[in-house]
Amino acid sequence: MSPSDESGAAAANEASATPTEESSKAIRGSAALVAGRVIGIALSLVIQVAIVQALSKSEFGAFGFALSVAALAFQAVSLGTTKAVPRFLGL
Repeated sequence: MSPSDESGAAAANEASATPTEESSKAIRGSAALVAGRVIGIALSLVIQVAIVQALSKSEFGAFGFALSVAALAFQAVSLGTTKAVPRFLGL
C-alpha cells in the first residue's frame, strides 16, 4: 500500500463515524431537546404562578383572554407553516 493510499484511508475513516458514535450523538441531541423542553415547561409554570399571584381575578381573566386571542392569531397567521417547513424542506 502506498503512502497516498494510507492517507486516503485515514481520511475516509475520520470522515465516517461509526454507528456507536452516531447513536451517541443522537442520544446527546435528544437529551438536550428533552432537557430544553423540561426547562421550558418548568419556567412556564413558575411564570404563570407569579402572574396569578400578581394579578386580581378580573385582571387575570383579561390576561387569559388576551393570551388566547394571541394564540389563535398565531395559528391563523402561521397557517401550519411551523409543521410544513421542516417536513418539506427536510430540516
